[in-house]
This record gives sequence, C-alpha cells and structure tokens, in this order.
Amino acid sequence: TPGLLFQTQLANAEVRGLHTMSGEQILIAVASNIVYQVNTSMVATQIGTLTTTTGQVSISDNITNDDGLIAYIVDGANRYTWVVATNTFTTLPSSDGPWQGANVVDVIDNYNIYNEPGSQNWACTDLGSQYSTQALYGTSDGSSDLLVTLIADRRQVYLLGETTTEVWTDVGNVIAGITTFPFQRVPGTFSQSGIGARFSLARFADSFVCVAKDTRGDSTIEMMQGYTWVKISTHAVEQSLMNQVTSDAFAYTYQIEGHEMYVCTFPSIGEGLTWVYDGSTKSWHKWLYWDSANAVYKRHRSNCGAYFNNMYIVGDYENGKLYSVENDVYTDDGATIRRLRRAKHLTTDLQRQYFE
Repeated sequence: TPGLLFQTQLANAEVRGLHTMSGEQILIAVASNIVYQVNTSMVATQIGTLTTTTGQVSISDNITNDDGLIAYIVDGANRYTWVVATNTFTTLPSSDGPWQGANVVDVIDNYNIYNEPGSQNWACTDLGSQYSTQALYGTSDGSSDLLVTLIADRRQVYLLGETTTEVWTDVGNVIAGITTFPFQRVPGTFSQSGIGARFSLARFADSFVCVAKDTRGDSTIEMMQGYTWVKISTHAVEQSLMNQVTSDAFAYTYQIEGHEMYVCTFPSIGEGLTWVYDGSTKSWHKWLYWDSANAVYKRHRSNCGAYFNNMYIVGDYENGKLYSVENDVYTDDGATIRRLRRAKHLTTDLQRQYFE
C-alpha cells in the first residue's frame, strides 16, 4: 500500500472536494466552507466561500463563450461559479435556472449539467455559458424512483436513480425555431438497477463504478459495461456491507504504476471502512489507517482525490491537509502504516495443517 506525503495545508477541517481545471495549472479544493485555488507550487489561495461546511461537493469546469475558463461547484444547497480570468466567485441566484441547488455537476458538449435535489429533474446551463437563463430541464421518469446522481460518459448522460438507470444524449436544442432542452433518451438503454450512495460514483477504466441498488437489495459494487451493470464486488466485500449504513459511501479513482484503483469509503461502518478494487488484478483490499494511540484500524485518511501537478492528490477527512499518494513513502504523513495480510482458506484434503 502506498503512503501519504504532505503537500499543503487548507482550513483545519474536512477536505470536501478536489478538481483539476482544464489546462492543469489550477487545482480547485474545498475545505469546510472555503474554496481555494492551488497552483503548481502547491500554494493555496482562497477564492470564495460556500454556505455549507460539511459533506461532499461536486466540481466541474467549462470554457464559456463570454468568460473563458470557469469552475462550477455545487454543494446541495447552492450552485457557484468562479471565473479564472477575473478571479470572480459567484453564488448563483435562484432566478438562474429552474431551481437553486444541486448535488452533482458534470460537463458535456459545452453544457454544465446538474440535478435538482429530491426530484427526478436535471438541467443544463446555456450552451457555452455559466448561466441557465433559459431554465430548460429534463425529467428521468422512466420509473417512479428519484434521480440520485448523473455522469457524462462517452458523450452520453447516465441518469442514476434510486433503483433504475437511464441514458440521454445531446440531439440539439433548436426544433422548428424553438429553443428546447437539448437532451433526449437513448432507446433501449434503460436498466433495472440504480445507485445506493450518491458519491460512490467514480470514473473507472473506460466506464464508471458505484455502490449499486435495486428493488431486491443493495450493497453490491458494480461497473457499467455498455448499458449493463456488472458486479465486481466479491461475497467477502458484500458480507462486510450487509445490514450496514452504506448510503453515505463516497469514492474516487487513482492510478499508480499501471494499476487503476477504485477507492470507496464507508464512514458509518465501525471506525470507518475503505475498500479498494485493483482493476489490473481484479482483486480487493482494505486500505486502512492505523490509529496507534488507540491501537485500532480506521478508514483511510483520504476523502477525495484528483490528479494534479504529476501527482495524485488526496484531501484529509478532518485536518485540511492535502497529500500526494506515493509508493516509495512508507508512512501516512509520518504515522506508521501497519499492514496485515490474510490468506484465503487453506485445506489439504480436509486435514489439519501446521505452520511454524
């Protein structure tokens, strides 16, 4: 398991989100209610504030016609933008778009797309703009479940509900001279499985992975292949999640030495539990932090991640530190990494075995 190397300090609180801006010269970071830009010298500068102080945030960026490169941030309660060229941070008013808040945001075809919390609705900004003046939106009503999250993948929008998934695509927004919502459903792509934890969704390989849920149960971890969910969790992983609170799980993915890892943390299970799936070996391991003062394993310290400045950067879940994930670092920011390896069940014709 890799170690953590300290890079910079943000506000002494939960690091809620990280995002590398296009051009790879700026990292957007959120700790508590403070939004920072981090440069390639790993110097953090405050650029704005949010109205919330805890919980995951979602960040995208887009190149707009009027303002150039912008960051788009949502925290459930509100939507915010930051214009790089003018260093202008704005909380979008309720008059911008059909509603105020959003939990998740992504970008496709020069639109920022986002959801309406607690509904089946989702919307987009105007084309090439940070604003939603046209207030156009769609409804993921192929089933009665609520929309939980969304992701743009291969220029299609996957809408993940509580127990179903549907796919939409950009078909243009001018029909017979009338401006309309530019997205429509892709026929034959509806799936009878959804997502059980909004922020467990993360890009992985050429697709994405999440903690899945359907009308028969939850707590499996599945990958989208084409338009079909395929289970990648093992029964051992699933046993650790049975009858546990998994709806607050969150995830990110990183790559190290050619191994792509899906890192999913379940903060409400015991002292916290972090499972990691290695896409190269198709195997799972727990990535835990050793609390030497209390002699107990806890969830891994990382709360979110982004590739920036030739390093994979992660944010700490309680102290505002940013670290790089390093294979040749053998501590977690100076704290001992205690590794425990377990073998699979071993038998020899059902006879007892002895090990010295």
